[in-house]
Formats: sequence, C-alpha cells, structure tokens
Amino acid sequence: MNRDLTPTRSSSAPFWTIGGVIVLGWVLFTQGFYWGIPLESTADYVLAFSPVALLLAAGLMWFTRGRWLPAVVRLLERHTDHLEALPVSNLGIWIAVAAGLGLFAELMLIRVHASYFQLFAYFKNVSLLSCFLGLGLGYTLGPKGRVATPLVLPLLVLQIAAMYLLRYQAPAEALQNPVSEQFAFGIKQARGLRHVLSAYGFMAAVFAYNALCFVPLGHLVSRLMRRIEKLYSWNLVGSLAGIAVFYLLSYLWTPPLVWLAVLGVGLAPFMLRPLKSLVPTGLALVIGVGILSLSFRQYETDIFSPYQILTLNEQPGTPVEIRVNNVYYQRMLDLASQRPSADDAEFNWRDHYDLPYHFTEPGARVLIVGSGTGNDVAAAVRNGAGPVDAVEIDPAILMFGEQLHPAAPYQAENVTSHVADARAFIRRANDRYDLIVYGLLDSHTLLSGLSGVRLDSYVYTVEGFREARS
Repeated sequence: MNRDLTPTRSSSAPFWTIGGVIVLGWVLFTQGFYWGIPLESTADYVLAFSPVALLLAAGLMWFTRGRWLPAVVRLLERHTDHLEALPVSNLGIWIAVAAGLGLFAELMLIRVHASYFQLFAYFKNVSLLSCFLGLGLGYTLGPKGRVATPLVLPLLVLQIAAMYLLRYQAPAEALQNPVSEQFAFGIKQARGLRHVLSAYGFMAAVFAYNALCFVPLGHLVSRLMRRIEKLYSWNLVGSLAGIAVFYLLSYLWTPPLVWLAVLGVGLAPFMLRPLKSLVPTGLALVIGVGILSLSFRQYETDIFSPYQILTLNEQPGTPVEIRVNNVYYQRMLDLASQRPSADDAEFNWRDHYDLPYHFTEPGARVLIVGSGTGNDVAAAVRNGAGPVDAVEIDPAILMFGEQLHPAAPYQAENVTSHVADARAFIRRANDRYDLIVYGLLDSHTLLSGLSGVRLDSYVYTVEGFREARS
C-alpha cells in the first residue's frame, strides 16, 4: 500500500518532550539519591552512572540508525498494512479486543507500580494519568504513521523488569514515602532536597516512559475504528472485558509474569502477518518471564493477593515475617511460653496481646477484626475465650496464618475465620459479643493518609465504633 507514513514535525513533538522528561527524571533520581553518599556496591555504580550509559546508548543508536531503522520501519509498515486489510465484517471484534488489551495493560501497570514502589500507592493517579496520556496520544494519531503494536510488549517488559530489579537495590527505600505528611509506621519520609529529587525524579521518569508504552495501544484502536462508523459500542464492550479479565487474574492471585503472558497472547492475533511481527513480542515475553522468575533474597517469596503484594520471609531461626507492599506488616509470634520478667529490657509482646482479656471473664464471646496472621487470635485462645470470630480482608494473609503460625490459632475449635471487610462484617453480624478487638488495620500500605479512601478511614470513625458498640 503506497502512502506517506512519515510523521510530521508537529506530530513528533510530544515524543521528543516525553523523551526529555524520561532522561531528566532519571538523572534527578540517580544523582539525587547518590549525591554526597559513597558508592558501596556494583549495583550502586551501575545506577549512579546509568544516565551516562543511557545517553551513550541513545547516541550510538542514533548514529547507527541507518543499519537497523529501515528493518524496523519495514516491519511496522507491513504490520500496518495487515491492519488495514482486516475484513470490515469482523472489525467490531478486533476493536473490542484491542480496547480490552489497552484497559488490561492499564490496570496491570497501575498495580505493578504500586506493588514495587509505594510512592505510586500514595499517588495512584500518576500511573493512571500516564496510561491515559499514552492512550490519548495514540488515539490522536489516527491514520498517521505506522502502528507500533510489535513494540508494545518490549517496551512494557523493559519498564517492569527494570522496576523489579531496582526494587532490590539501595534507592528503593527512598521510593516508599515521598511526602512528609506524618510518621507512617516507620516508613522513611522525604526529608531534604536529595530525597525529594530522587523520589519525584523517579516518578517523572516512570510517568513519561509509561505514557510512551501506551501510545501504540491507543494508535491500534484508533486505526481500526477510523475504518468504520458507529463502532464505539465495541470499544466499550472490549474495555469492560479487559477490566473483567484483570479482575479475574487478581482474584486468582496471579503474579505479573502471568499478566504479561496474557497480554502477549492477546496481542499475538494482530501480528500474525507478517509472522516476523511476533518476534519482538516473543523475545520480550521470554526475557520478562525469566527476570520476574528470579529471586534475589533467600527465604523470601512474593505473593500477589487480590489487594497487594505480600512478601513472606521464612528465614530459619526467626519468626515468619510478612511485608505488605515492601513494608513490614507482622511477625507470627509464639508467645505461649513467654512470661513477664521484671528485668526484661524489651517490650513484652505477650502483655500487649493479652491486655484486652484483663477486662473479660473466661469464656467470653470475642470478635477480632483485622486478625491478620493470627497473633490476636492466639491471644484469645490462650486466655480462655469462648467462641471467636476472626475477620481478615486479605485471603492470602489469612492463609499464611492458617498454615504457618506456630501457635496454630486458626485451627482451634472455638475459632471461626471470615474473609471480609471489618465494618461490613460488623454491620451484618447478628451475634452479640462480650469483646471486640481491633487489630492494626494498617492500610497505609495501600494509600496514604492524604487519601480519602483508606480502609481504616471508615473503620476508626465515630460511626464505625457506634456500630460496633451496638
């Protein structure tokens, strides 16, 4: 098909701007973190000098573009011709699939960002808006240029793999709490210019690069939709289907490598002609799955529950520990043999968990909300409570407690566990309780105190306590 597919200066301007933001943000991130501190490991040296390496690589690609760029252009032109030749009779289905893949990828990246670095949980709209920006730029391209569908997965894999590897390096701590709103359960706050430059430079770089990843997905949909009118309903149906598929995968506790595989399989039908279009996607999928399958810390396992990423640490000789979104959550403590001691220099955890039972008689009916891995439940069993209802919203955390807690509190005959939201359970409960114990509902691991939708914002309220008292 003969047509001019060369982008104009005005159409390429946004992409030069995006590239500039990526470079500037990454420079601020690396130099902000390593400004004035010694480099201690090979990874520190790699990250500190990565802006120089990236600029050299970009320069090399620019000066050698005559060798590799024509092959990429031909591949994308043939792919675009294939999209233009799709039969109109089935175009609605193709549009639905393309729109669904865009929404699926959007939800995937929003969750990946917040799972690997908590600053994106504090600013969830940053990830959302970057996806919108990329999709919007793609939609505006319409009939212009070549559709770069074969580059979608390579771009996404590069982003996700880089964030996964960076998660284990020293700068990761600076990317937890980017604001100075409060002391958030021991999470480091953004104090000083160095920390601010690092956190917000990283956020800017990820925002811009993530937007670039979504341009081909938006372009794919707009290129298909321009061929026929009145097909917006297919776009809507496909988008809803993409949301439903990601919801199902989250419900099944699947990790990002599964999400990438599903996205790759969904993109494949668009690239069957020419088959060479599948090569970048296939290689990216293999590399991405390989990197995400690596474990860099012995005794640690990541589990993606329907809500968040949980890291289980089963190091021998220490209590089993869980981190939520890379932040400490709870240790599974065996306090059955611990006794208070006058010369004990440490805080006595047994006294802490046993305190509520000084105000009740043995056999009391107890409700525990936010029961977690079971330390509060173990205290109820240890102090002779009667029937115990233990409520935990995250099924993965509850499963860990049932399988790994040394005191096996959830196996006690008088304990019944429930996967539910605390306030919703209290509203629906028909039983009367002698004691209601609130575990630490630390949803700071999901959203910051600046947000209006924290779970504990609806539990630790006057209305919430009135419902419990009633």
